[in-house]
Amino acid sequence: MLNAQWNAISAEMISEDEIDDLFNQLDQLEPPPYLISRILTAVSLLPQPQPLPSSRLWSELDSLIVWNDKKNLC
Repeated sequence: MLNAQWNAISAEMISEDEIDDLFNQLDQLEPPPYLISRILTAVSLLPQPQPLPSSRLWSELDSLIVWNDKKNLC
């Protein structure tokens, strides 16, 4: 909690230009080629997503709707 407050305070004290200058001073690193191939291989081995049956899909979506039954539409 204290760390988040400090970050908010320090962010307010630094202007956007100063932040950009700090980021521009950072070195850009390229990941090693073997790391990229390992990640792509691992992702390709993940199970493919399965579509929900349509009845379940609508029940899942219905839980996201906030109904306002008190509103008069006329």
